[in-house]
Amino acid sequence: MRGPLSTFRVRGSALHLVTLLLVFASFQLAAASTNENVSLETVRLTIEDLERGLVLRDGWRFRAGDDPVWADPSYDDRSWSRVDSRGGRFGPDWQGIGWLRRRLVVDPAFPETVVGLRVRQAGASELYLDGHLVAKLGQVSADPRREQAWDPEFPVAVALEPGGEHLLAVRFSLAHEHEIAGGLRGLEVTLGRLDRMLKKATRGLRNLV
Repeated sequence: MRGPLSTFRVRGSALHLVTLLLVFASFQLAAASTNENVSLETVRLTIEDLERGLVLRDGWRFRAGDDPVWADPSYDDRSWSRVDSRGGRFGPDWQGIGWLRRRLVVDPAFPETVVGLRVRQAGASELYLDGHLVAKLGQVSADPRREQAWDPEFPVAVALEPGGEHLLAVRFSLAHEHEIAGGLRGLEVTLGRLDRMLKKATRGLRNLV
């Protein structure tokens, strides 16, 4: 039979547990309210992401067609659809060419400003960072006679500002409906350490020397 003291201890333990649950819930709500300012397609790039390699697949903003203003970071793309970039044909409006956009928020503790950007693609693309052309990978065209699809081996070096926000825009064409290794029909972008990407890309070349 429990006395008043044991009853108090049980109730006290239960109260302590409820208090802990309420504190945990408040932290969860605070985190949720903080994340409301970051849209689903925004990527937070951390040191850990750089080490393991961050693959950008779903969450891209996409619009069919071709307009150079879509490379502008200030352009409002909130009405664009969200797509998985690996799929290839991006909806019923797809006519062989379109643009994809992704925002990158870089951790202030980021140790490096130059990172590797590896693109695997079944078509051709042009890469823009903050509105500036940084790479042409193949010849982009909705015309099958003019498009030159290319799946590059080497990464592209891009400069990212620690603590800054950047916009990555991709002008992409897929006039030939190719499919490459892994069933990739669109494109896949990976951010990681440039030195490791270069080492992996040149491994086969060293074996030929």
